[in-house]
Amino acid sequence: MSREDAYGIMRLGGKFEQAMTERIPVHKHGSDPVDDGSLIGCLTIRKGRAESVKLIHFGQISREDRIRQAMMDSRYEMYLEG
Repeated sequence: MSREDAYGIMRLGGKFEQAMTERIPVHKHGSDPVDDGSLIGCLTIRKGRAESVKLIHFGQISREDRIRQAMMDSRYEMYLEG
């Protein structure tokens, strides 16, 4: 993303937003013998009123500093059986 690209942060945010709407696999990782890297389940976007992924732009930090800020927000859920 170049300094002259005014919409670069929005394009990058769109890529993150697309990735965050996909199911996110969760695997067993750790130092115990049962932590074999197997799939536990997948995180999915929480259903309900706030089920979307939100991209929030804060804009430029200050007049002197040309850095722009944005934030992604979403809620996930995963159900475990056993």
